[in-house]
Amino acid sequence: MRQSAYLATILLTASLLAACSKPDPDEHLQKGDEFVAQGMLREASIEYRNGLQADPNRGDIRMKLADAYMRLEEPAQALGEYVRAADLLPDNAEAQLEAGRLLLLAGQFEDAKTRVGKALDLEPDNVEAQILLGNTLAGLKDMDGALAEYQQALALDQNADQAYRNIATIQFARGDHAAAESAFRKALEVAPSSVPVHMALANFLWATGRVPEAEQTLKDALELDPANLVANRALGTFYLGSGRAAEAEPFFRTIANTAKTTEATIALADYYLVTQRYDQARQVLGGLVPDEEAYAAATLRLAAIDVALGIRAQAQDKLHEILQRHPKDMAARLFSARLLVMDGKRDEALAVAQSIVKDEPHSQMAAGAYQIVGAMHVALDRPEDAIKAFEEVIRRQPDAATAKLALARLRLMRGETEGAETLVRDVLTAAPDNPVARAELVRILLARNEVGRARTELATLQKDFPNAVPVLNLQAAQQLADRQVAAARATYVKAAGLAPNDLEALAGIVRIDLAAGRASDALDRIELGLKAIPPSGRLYTLAAQAYAATGDGLRTEELLKKAIEVEPTRLEAYSLLGVLYARQNRLGEAEAQFRETVARNPSSTSAGTMLGMLYDAQRRTAEAEAEYRRVLGLDPDAAVAANNLAWIYVASGRTSPEALRLARAAHRRLPDEPNVNDTLGWIYVQQGEFGDAIPHLEASVAAGTTDPMIHYHLGKAYAAFGESEKARAALERALAADSPFDGIDDARRVLAELP
Repeated sequence: MRQSAYLATILLTASLLAACSKPDPDEHLQKGDEFVAQGMLREASIEYRNGLQADPNRGDIRMKLADAYMRLEEPAQALGEYVRAADLLPDNAEAQLEAGRLLLLAGQFEDAKTRVGKALDLEPDNVEAQILLGNTLAGLKDMDGALAEYQQALALDQNADQAYRNIATIQFARGDHAAAESAFRKALEVAPSSVPVHMALANFLWATGRVPEAEQTLKDALELDPANLVANRALGTFYLGSGRAAEAEPFFRTIANTAKTTEATIALADYYLVTQRYDQARQVLGGLVPDEEAYAAATLRLAAIDVALGIRAQAQDKLHEILQRHPKDMAARLFSARLLVMDGKRDEALAVAQSIVKDEPHSQMAAGAYQIVGAMHVALDRPEDAIKAFEEVIRRQPDAATAKLALARLRLMRGETEGAETLVRDVLTAAPDNPVARAELVRILLARNEVGRARTELATLQKDFPNAVPVLNLQAAQQLADRQVAAARATYVKAAGLAPNDLEALAGIVRIDLAAGRASDALDRIELGLKAIPPSGRLYTLAAQAYAATGDGLRTEELLKKAIEVEPTRLEAYSLLGVLYARQNRLGEAEAQFRETVARNPSSTSAGTMLGMLYDAQRRTAEAEAEYRRVLGLDPDAAVAANNLAWIYVASGRTSPEALRLARAAHRRLPDEPNVNDTLGWIYVQQGEFGDAIPHLEASVAAGTTDPMIHYHLGKAYAAFGESEKARAALERALAADSPFDGIDDARRVLAELP
């Protein structure tokens, strides 16, 4: 009894003590504030989190925690806390504004607009909120709305220099340089001592080619605040971009000596890397390696120096060491993927890049990883996957020129010239002198047969880069478009002389010789290329195509097999070999090749469509139907698969709304293809809609088809529509063909019954 009473007393006391020692959020808040005052931000964030464990609904503590995260350069965590704080403090304009500012930086423009709108409801005269609302509208591409908000901010405060700067930026983007400069100058007038205003004006002057004025404006900014890190970095970057690298060094040194941070020291090392002063870069980086926080970044740059000097093995050792100590280091993993690309290890590079995307889909490294994924899919002949990857790069980095140009090339390959030109124009808007973008624009114009515009664009390229091999290749393509065949061949020969390994020049010469009936010359040049150029899948594939054009099936097959042997991951050779077998009526072998292609790249709609066609050719209709359905699941706009599946439906008596939908979809993509028009027209005939059928069937016949079945379809449509003479002509032409066709007996019956 006494022991039980004693135990109960102990338990009661413990429970009372526990109740009395419940965490006090205000105590944690106070401790957190003290740590902030001492610059101990990490410790402060821990205290604030402890305070929120005691009371999760304390919006003031969440604001403090978000501020600490911002100072710790952890914006993702800060964003979440600002948004929660704003939810808990609906009447606090500052909380709404901070949440809006971070949402804007994160690209969540609609949510940012909502938050800033709430701040303005609370404080209608808040100039900062007015400007921020303009920024969100600009992010939503509502430039007129943004300008209106900036003007409203100026109505509240004529000295709001940020509003002038933003107005100027929009006017510049619209091409109104005079209005832009006026706004920049007005901003400088109201804030003559503002370093950011000077820098904004300098950027405008630099972008419009007024380099001396830009330099002086940057110097004026630095004179206002000689220790300003942003101004020092801007002037250093200006000298680097102006080809005056030696003059940039003092500014990067100032940054390192003033800030005394790892980031500033790394920036100085990066300057030495850019200027290829590797010994000085090593010296700076060597001082950072012992610091655990700086170790990975410094060692990674030392590995980059090894790569630049051709010491690849040492670079790999350094990467291995980094990843042993920091297995999840994204920068090291991305650099490792790039090294694998340089070593030609495409599958391994792709795997590493895909693992980065999977582990950190929202990190800054994801865009770089997707760039590698896209490039590897291009190298592996997987255009559909490459397109998706480059689109992911652009979604994360809207100004990613390399990804836009790569995507433009893929769009052009698919015949989507408008989409390709839009991407190239985006790049040229930001960088009008970009030679790669300018060359790509010429290719697009040539593909559209806009020869005059192509000639104009190419002339400026030739002036700037008269002996560049890519420009010579473009010149030759232009000459071919102008039917100057001899001149085009001479230009390709010149390009090949400057770059003997250039396959575009070699292909151009061979193509011209084959078209001119000089097959022996073409094959001689191919054989010289096979001896002189390092073996590659592209080289063997080009050679195989040349031999295929001469009808030499044995040599074509031999070269395609070599292409597969040299680069077993590239798909083009598999597909070409399958086409060769199909033409030789070796359907079993053709099927095996395309099965292999699909197995290696299940997302290849072209390979899947070809496999379906091979099933069709072997009367394996159920398998063909299944394959076409699979392809359309990958790409609902796959026109050939849609047409062929629609034909399977109508040929088997399943004329249905689905068959019509598929045929219409195919026609939208291939409006001039005879078989597509025939499929759509025949479905209309089956449904009794003869007036709709006839234009499509006439278009099919007008394209020059000799297929008797298409003439039969048109004849039957005419007969049903009461056009007896036209029906007789079409049916007689169908029956005059030597080969039988599906519906031949019906054609004879309809012809016999004509009045």
